[in-house]
Amino acid sequence: MTIRKRPPAQDIGRILGGKMAPEDFIKMMNVTELNCDTLEKIGEDEAEDFVTVCESLGDAAFTYAEKNEQEGHLETASEYYFNANALYRLGDYGIKSIDEEKYRIYGKLVDSFKRSKQLMEKQEVHYIEIPFEGKEMPAYLLLPENAPKDVPVVICVVGATGFKEENFIIAETVFNRGAAAIIFDGPGQGECNLNRELYLTENNYDDAVLAIVKYIKNRSDLGNKIGLAGVSFGGYLATSAACRYPEEFSGLVVRGGCSQLDQLTMHSFAGIDKFYMYNFLNKFNVETLEEAEAISHKMTLDDVLKNITCPVLVQHTEEDPVIGTVGAKTIYQNCSSKDKEYYEISGNVHCGNNEAQKTCTYGIDWLLDRLK
Repeated sequence: MTIRKRPPAQDIGRILGGKMAPEDFIKMMNVTELNCDTLEKIGEDEAEDFVTVCESLGDAAFTYAEKNEQEGHLETASEYYFNANALYRLGDYGIKSIDEEKYRIYGKLVDSFKRSKQLMEKQEVHYIEIPFEGKEMPAYLLLPENAPKDVPVVICVVGATGFKEENFIIAETVFNRGAAAIIFDGPGQGECNLNRELYLTENNYDDAVLAIVKYIKNRSDLGNKIGLAGVSFGGYLATSAACRYPEEFSGLVVRGGCSQLDQLTMHSFAGIDKFYMYNFLNKFNVETLEEAEAISHKMTLDDVLKNITCPVLVQHTEEDPVIGTVGAKTIYQNCSSKDKEYYEISGNVHCGNNEAQKTCTYGIDWLLDRLK
């Protein structure tokens, strides 16, 4: 068996920015990559399989959470269910094929996350399902207690490989500032892709976002000021929805996004040509790279960016090795918004994960300043 290593797209900022417990991070690194006491690299013949280690540590955290739940220590149980979820997320990310191992670990990921949020006493997290294309999209709604009926809502749009559980910190940042948030898996993402046969097409994600908007408008406890916050490929998807339905949105934040899908899928990364195109085979439900490329080539926003008139914040690193910088600058330059900002992050870590907290909080504060 080939020993699997930490995926190159899972940089340290991304891992810790997702709120993995430091103790679990140290345990994981100590046997797969780096002795955190001596800072010496783990030799190739000594390194353990990354996915196996993540699942094993996740199982240990899950067992400890169960024990504390049985003893009535619900806050501790919630924290350790979340720790388990963080480890399962990394394990899942390291599995390239869609097989029994993938389904098993992904199932644990979703289950442990739900258990964590169900036990939280300081945060109301509602699991909801939103009808779309004859199926349902799973989502989490965060609604502050005693929020006014006109509370603004941020729709959090996730990317190609980080789904609603990994990017939950974005929705949580919105909630902590007194606004409501919905974070969901849409076509080609997370649960929709693996368990619901809800695949991505050239333009169906726009209508998936519109389904979320309609859900918001049908609730009397949510306001009609709606913002979009998209991260990575989610930056493209959020921008696309704002181009197609500009009248629905009062603000847009694009973090690490692009104006053409090819800027992501045709880009080389970690020494691999078309690194991310392989991830889109199952998202598009096709079998060959040629089929995926044909769809990717059609997914471009350059001609419709002018439709966007709401406030726009584009956050992007100086040199993004995953997606480049051309698409982000094109969004900023070509949208029609009078209120817009290009927020450049030093370095070359995708989505500004080297400054994950500052990048996330700046973006949400900027958006809520406009929605409120």
